[in-house]
Amino acid sequence: MAFPFRNPTALSSLTAPEAVGLTTVQGTNFSVLQVGGFMEVHYLSDLALTLSGLGAQSNSANTIPIQISLGVGTSFSPRATLTLNSDNVSSGRRKLGMLVYVYETDTTYQYIIPDYDNLFNAVSAYTGSSGFVYTTNSTTVATRTPEGIEFINAWTGSTIEGVDGVIRDDARWRIYYNGKAQLTGGTYDSDTRILNLLNVTGGTVSISGFTAPVTGGTINYETSDLTLQSSDGSSVSISGFDAITGGTYDSGTTTLTLYDNLGSTIDVTGFTSSASVSLSANTGLGSDTDVLYTIYNTLVDDAVTNVEVGGAQSGTTAATWKTRTFVEVLDEILFPDVEPTYTIPTIVTTGINDLTVEVGSVVSATIGATAIKNDAGDFSQLRVLRNNTAIFTDTTISAYTETNVPDQFGYVNPNSPNSGFTLSPSPYTDAYTIPAPTGVTTSTETLYKVDGNYASGQAKKNNKNVTDTRTPAVRETDAPQLSANTFTSSTSTLTGIYPYFYGKSASQPSASDIASAIQAGTSTKVLSDASGTISATFGASGEYIWFAHYVNYTNKTTWYVSELNQGNVGGSTNLFATPTQEDVSSPDSYWSTISFDIYISNYATSTTGSMQFRN
Repeated sequence: MAFPFRNPTALSSLTAPEAVGLTTVQGTNFSVLQVGGFMEVHYLSDLALTLSGLGAQSNSANTIPIQISLGVGTSFSPRATLTLNSDNVSSGRRKLGMLVYVYETDTTYQYIIPDYDNLFNAVSAYTGSSGFVYTTNSTTVATRTPEGIEFINAWTGSTIEGVDGVIRDDARWRIYYNGKAQLTGGTYDSDTRILNLLNVTGGTVSISGFTAPVTGGTINYETSDLTLQSSDGSSVSISGFDAITGGTYDSGTTTLTLYDNLGSTIDVTGFTSSASVSLSANTGLGSDTDVLYTIYNTLVDDAVTNVEVGGAQSGTTAATWKTRTFVEVLDEILFPDVEPTYTIPTIVTTGINDLTVEVGSVVSATIGATAIKNDAGDFSQLRVLRNNTAIFTDTTISAYTETNVPDQFGYVNPNSPNSGFTLSPSPYTDAYTIPAPTGVTTSTETLYKVDGNYASGQAKKNNKNVTDTRTPAVRETDAPQLSANTFTSSTSTLTGIYPYFYGKSASQPSASDIASAIQAGTSTKVLSDASGTISATFGASGEYIWFAHYVNYTNKTTWYVSELNQGNVGGSTNLFATPTQEDVSSPDSYWSTISFDIYISNYATSTTGSMQFRN
């Protein structure tokens, strides 16, 4: 589908231009307070986003913020809700394509989200709150689908080209070159006599026509033409170098050096001297500046791929192998690089499990926790959390010796000795009254878990005794362990519900009689979810029978004993009359005056075994 760009609207608008007086020295607004366009900031850090806490993010430290709200990660409060402006290409003060000049680096950056249309269309495939919600002045999306999460992640990214190793393709803020391709280097193929110049965007310009070795060159600053002179007196002219300001050629090193208007230099290598060496094809020899070297210059077609041999993985094209020397080929086959693996830290809780409990009852949760650092650093804190809120914080955790993570490749693991950490005191006890459901809900959830903070671990050695240079990551088995806070254990859930009740009577009881019997504890209580089929064993002999459940559960429409003994619920002629609502109080004083649906038999009956009541 076409991207739904809209001319932006807002809650307030102007009907005529605004201006300042001709003698006024003030402007109409600061550039960093507008939506998109061109802005100026002082530091690279002004391009970043800082998100913290819950709710609408209004951190004053965000110079160019987006409009986003963070939640707790439930169906009613998604982990994030992003609001776009009405044009669908901006949020807050950020807009796709905007330019920002950073004084600190004297560089202009452009805000880019690659593949934005496809990201947008992927969310648009959903309807309702799972997709985009449009209003006159805004468009919102929440983290309810994988596509929504990916879309919001794209807007919250603030990576900068050239900062912390970020390359151009992975950057949200890319250096703006004003449409000009800046050169980064080049090579010269003496066999084909072709000069290949590389630019910052990954493009290549190939220049042919060299009939002899290059001996020098000149630049025409008015026409921006570069002219290279050869030893035979011929020359080659190259036009379009807006950023090139000059250049030199060193015949001793056969290196062409170009200068740009940013003050940097670009070296182009591969030119041959006046002497030449003729090499036959497929001899395994090559030459570079009159120096011979071995090269795997097979005649196999470039597109052919190899099978797995030793450490050489299958699928590499012959074109790649042709760039390597014989020693490099044999090293890859015989001695592949094998990176170390890492054991991530763990937190295990004890003493509490998933459990169904009665609303209003007091649960004494005894919670223990064991955290093992493995290949990470030591734990410095453990917390017990109820419903994602810390109820106990321990920064004096007790340490003990754990089994070491095994060494690899014969090199000592730098993260040994291993240590475990426990809560102090352990276990921690929390006496908590189970809350009642509200609105139309039928249950509540009380969540218990433990989280911890730990330090970074050390990088290990690979099979060649070289320290692992991969970027540390949080709990990844193929990277050194990066420090992390609030690493959580699994969650134990206490589900609070109202029980259902059933009983029998020699005479037909009223709903009020049954409420009194329940409160007096003379009926049978069953602590079970009554949203589906429930059952009761009345053991009636010529008696009236009844059952009752919390009013928010679905009404029961049929009763069932066997295929030959079943019927409908409701009315005056069926076994059970239409349910009556009555306030009921707990026989254990856990809750009071809660509305229940009470089902009473229209006549006395006898029962054998279990009777089911179905929706």
